[in-house]
Amino acid sequence: MNSDIRVLRQQKGWTQADLAEASGLSIRTIQRLESGESLAKGHSLKCLRSVFGEDFAKSTFIPDQIRTMNLLALSFMSLPFLSLILLYRYWLKHRSMTEVDAIGRQILNFQIEWYLGISLLALLLVFLQPFLSFNGIFWGCISFAFLNLIAILRAAARVNRNQTPLYPTLLNLL
Repeated sequence: MNSDIRVLRQQKGWTQADLAEASGLSIRTIQRLESGESLAKGHSLKCLRSVFGEDFAKSTFIPDQIRTMNLLALSFMSLPFLSLILLYRYWLKHRSMTEVDAIGRQILNFQIEWYLGISLLALLLVFLQPFLSFNGIFWGCISFAFLNLIAILRAAARVNRNQTPLYPTLLNLL
């Protein structure tokens, strides 16, 4: 998307200052969007659409690599732990794009935290199993997997609406 803004601006023969004036955004916002420091959301997106019209509305806001990473995250259901390696390798291959690097880090951090969490939960439930009247390991892991599935599907829905996916994390491991 960043290159889209730059290309559309240059096609009009505008400087960043010209685009800032026409859109009502600050020059610093235009610079951040073009350099990839941030993604156009909300107000910025509306302002840029009003300036560029259909050309900008047709551009891809979320790179296809993010869609693919989101789908790869679903592989945790059939390829436990291997899915993390697949995600990491895919991110390494495509992280030269600013959006892919930033959002890919969020996806990876979330998945790493999830794997750590489910491992700790399983270990805890092994010790608590004698005190439980049900199979705590099985149901605890199934519940935790369901939460991961919901997070991935929620992020996929945001990506389909060209919004940045939300992957809340406690630690920034990458």
